[in-house]
Amino acid sequence: MDPNPSLQHLLLATCPATSIPVLERTIGWRGYPPKFRMNNDTELISVTLADWAEHHGIAMEFIKPGTPTQDCYVERFNRAYRDKILNMYVFRNLTEARQRTES
Repeated sequence: MDPNPSLQHLLLATCPATSIPVLERTIGWRGYPPKFRMNNDTELISVTLADWAEHHGIAMEFIKPGTPTQDCYVERFNRAYRDKILNMYVFRNLTEARQRTES
């Protein structure tokens, strides 16, 4: 499985300030989704992201804690990304990881 490039970029966006521009680019290609389905990790719980989603009419749906099978597409992507990128290279910083992902 080749990871979806739009997901790769979002994966490497480490905070709402960098996630929102990536979301806006992806929405430019695919349109607005009716909802975001995500886990309850602290990096995903953000007032900035919630406000942005509400402003654009996008519902935020969180999976139940401790149930990664409810988010199986992301779990599959994470495994493929880890196997094909993260486990294959040694990165000195996040910029190197981003460059390798984009190449």
